[in-house]
Amino acid sequence: MKMNRDYKRRNEILGIPFEEGAKENVEINRLYRLSLDIVKKLFKEKFIDPKDNQNSSPTAAQFLKFLRKYPFATVDVYTVPISKPDYRVMIEGLFISNKDKTSQVISDFFELCKDAAEVSKDGHLIAWWN
Repeated sequence: MKMNRDYKRRNEILGIPFEEGAKENVEINRLYRLSLDIVKKLFKEKFIDPKDNQNSSPTAAQFLKFLRKYPFATVDVYTVPISKPDYRVMIEGLFISNKDKTSQVISDFFELCKDAAEVSKDGHLIAWWN
């Protein structure tokens, strides 16, 4: 998939400040607890490749499907700057608040996150792939 290279628009969607005339930050940005609405915009505007995945994580499309089923869930992402050949937005974590846990949510969370590098189940459900 050809990625949208309009990093100013990407940063606008993600709420990353950008001063006109400034060059893009050359660092990787990590953003936490992104909602379904933000993730849908990133997909629609081609800032996330549906087939991408972080190491052994589910694909971005699988995360989107999970978020559509459980819109209270959020994801953590990182952005790679335009100056890098692997410019992209990558999903690397999943969060579900303790208040939103049900037996079905827990079951589906652990099915999706079975290959996560780290999983926290004390209180909130958190999975991370690094």
